[in-house]
Amino acid sequence: MLSSRLLFALPSLGLRAFSAPARTRFASPAVFASFSARPSLWARSFAAAAQAPKALTGVQTKAQKEKEREQKRKAQEKDKARIAKEKEVEKERKAKEVEKAKKAKESEKLAASKLAEREKAKKAKETEKAKADKEKEKVRADKEKEKVKAYKEKEKVKAQKEKEKEKAVQEKEKEKALKEKEKGKRKKDPNAPTRPSSAWILYSTEIRPTILKSNPDLKIGDVSKEAAKRYKSLSDAELKPYLDKAAASKAEYQVKSAEYK
Repeated sequence: MLSSRLLFALPSLGLRAFSAPARTRFASPAVFASFSARPSLWARSFAAAAQAPKALTGVQTKAQKEKEREQKRKAQEKDKARIAKEKEVEKERKAKEVEKAKKAKESEKLAASKLAEREKAKKAKETEKAKADKEKEKVRADKEKEKVKAYKEKEKVKAQKEKEKEKAVQEKEKEKALKEKEKGKRKKDPNAPTRPSSAWILYSTEIRPTILKSNPDLKIGDVSKEAAKRYKSLSDAELKPYLDKAAASKAEYQVKSAEYK
């Protein structure tokens, strides 16, 4: 039979490997009596007590491994969640960048479109202005052409009139020369009275030397024109002496003509 000292030494031999209820059961008087009556129980108990730390170590290792696996699984899940979140954030960031790039592209496209429209409007305006300027230039050229044409026509008419006038003067001179020639053929009576002079003949005879003195380069025809111009510009008071002389000359001619006949 085991002594009480050996019973109390059981915890140091491995009883501590058992749970608290088991230790209590071993320490109870009934169990002690049972173990005392059956020595083989002690041997098996000691063997179990020797194996208990190993079993407990195995259980602890398995639980620790389970715990580590659980921690690893949780860490993996946490990493997966973190990676998924990072992917989601990256996806959102890329989506934002794509949207931003899309908006920037649309903005650039809109700006380019507006610029193209402005350039098109400017080009159309310049084309319209060039067309208007061309039309104005054409109208101006046409007017200038018409003006030149009218001037040429006017000059042509003027030249024609001058030619006709010159021809008329030549005809008149020719006719006058012919009359003078015929008149020269007639025999003039030296006793016939001289025809009376008109106021114009009297004035021109008087004014011709003055005109020639002032303008010695004038031709005979131009002198006659100048004399006629001055004669027409005479007032009644200036013209009266010449009219009186012409009237006296006419009266004298009439008397002499009556006596001659």
